[in-house]
Amino acid sequence: MKSYRQFIAETKQFDEGFWQAVGKGLSYATGGKVAPAAKIFNAVAGAHAVKRGIESAGKGDEFGLYNAGAMAIPVGGGPMFNALKLGGIGVDLMRTHRDRMKKEEEKRKNKIQSKN
Repeated sequence: MKSYRQFIAETKQFDEGFWQAVGKGLSYATGGKVAPAAKIFNAVAGAHAVKRGIESAGKGDEFGLYNAGAMAIPVGGGPMFNALKLGGIGVDLMRTHRDRMKKEEEKRKNKIQSKN
C-alpha cells in the first residue's frame, strides 16, 4: 500500500505530464512553430472546423465531415497541407452560399404560392 507522500508525488508527476501533453497538443493544433497570427488563425479555423464537423455529423453529411477534417489541418505544415486547408475553407464557403441561395429561393416560391 502506498503512503500518502508517495500518492502526492505520483499525483504531481501525473499532473505535470498531463498538462505538458495538453500544451503540446494545443501547440500542434495551432501549427507548432508558426507566427502568432497564424496560431490565432489556426485556433479560430479549428474551432469552426469542429463546429462544421458536428453539424455535418448531425445531418449525416459524409463529405462535410471530410471537408471539416481538411479545414482542421493547421496552417504552417507545408504547401500541400496549406492548400488542403484553404481548399477546405473555400469548399465550405461555397456550400454555405449554395445552401443560403436554396433557402432564399424556397422563401420566394412560398411567398408566390401564398399570394395565389
